[in-house]
Amino acid sequence: VEFYFADSNLPFDKFMWTLHTANAEHWVPVKTVASFKRMREFHSLGDEWLLDALRKSEELEIDEKSENIRRRTEVQPPKDQFERSVYAKGFGKEDPTLQKKLEDFFNKYGRTNAVRMRRIDNTKEFKVR
Repeated sequence: VEFYFADSNLPFDKFMWTLHTANAEHWVPVKTVASFKRMREFHSLGDEWLLDALRKSEELEIDEKSENIRRRTEVQPPKDQFERSVYAKGFGKEDPTLQKKLEDFFNKYGRTNAVRMRRIDNTKEFKVR
């Protein structure tokens, strides 16, 4: 969950940024974050497991009703993001394991903050070429 709210993701993820800026206190519904694709593998552990994990986070906090989550600190502007970015292509068609495979591939060469799969605007399909 911390990834979704991280400086390396939040300002560049249009959907998360819309949620983050929807109210002045920057609360985002826990249920919305729990529904994200990468969170599905944790559904079987239950809602209370997720809330317990969030309570232990040093970067995130949950509200009194355990319904919303937010960062503890303000978003920091990225430093030299494009100078530290790599554009790679030719990874083939998207399948449910591709994101993880790409992260594993790039992490062999050093720590990565984010691996983003470019999408075609009007179809949201993974850009293959």
